[in-house]
Amino acid sequence: MAIDMQELEENKRQERYENIKQMYIMILKMKEI
Repeated sequence: MAIDMQELEENKRQERYENIKQMYIMILKMKEI
């Protein structure tokens, strides 16, 4: 079974982006308080 390495990298990058976005939103919420 061949795994498309490029697609795998894209998924990792997308996941990392989502995580960073979540952290950023949390930090902004903390600053509002």
